[in-house]
Amino acid sequence: MWNLDTGKPLGKPLRTGHALIHAVAVGKRSDGTPVIISSGDGNKMMAIHMWNLNTGKLIGKPWWGHYSTVMDIEVTKRADGRPIFVSGSTDSRMRIWNLDTREPIGKPLNACFTCMVYGMAIAERSDGQRVMISAEVPNFPLDEGSPPATLRIWSLESGRSLGEPLTHEGNAHHPFVVTTKDGDGTPVIVSGGNDRNVVVRNLDTGRPLSGPFTGHTDNISALAVGTREDGTPVVVSGSLDTTIRMWSLA
Repeated sequence: MWNLDTGKPLGKPLRTGHALIHAVAVGKRSDGTPVIISSGDGNKMMAIHMWNLNTGKLIGKPWWGHYSTVMDIEVTKRADGRPIFVSGSTDSRMRIWNLDTREPIGKPLNACFTCMVYGMAIAERSDGQRVMISAEVPNFPLDEGSPPATLRIWSLESGRSLGEPLTHEGNAHHPFVVTTKDGDGTPVIVSGGNDRNVVVRNLDTGRPLSGPFTGHTDNISALAVGTREDGTPVVVSGSLDTTIRMWSLA
């Protein structure tokens, strides 16, 4: 943990026993307690940890909810206000968890039987429906002619898949995905991956709005969204070409 004003670390590092940390998220429990949720792998451990953000102490023991590595964790609330988090794993499943009790809600969501859930995002459609988006990657060797990554939209309340999977424009593998709104206030999905392109889709219809945005010369390894002081919505992409690019969504 770092002080955002000074850039100095707060306390000692939190030790998980993992060789690699793949996912970290923060949220609040119903009683107001801020927490950190983390997951990784290595040393025969693939557990999920929950920490008190104020004290840096573990809340309960680490637990296992997947058969393999959890690649992403997203925190949100359900329609009834209950705080939850969603985990996506290379075992092709996602799970919804009660943030207060750490218990799973319902059965695992099976993205597919031959893929890995590599990334996720939470959003709200124009009709107010809360959804989550999973970025899925084939789990067999990726070579010429192998299937591209896909994006799938799920109802956060029912856990059901909504519509057909969306193929990432440009045959991207290992996609990252975020959600935001464009200059007209339309909810959008932004994705990017090994094809070096950034694609923006309408969240309601799944159709590409523009682009793809091109310019990176190597794989995209991170995406984020935000708003500039003048109100312009932007997406920021980080790449293995050692550059960060900013794109206007207006």
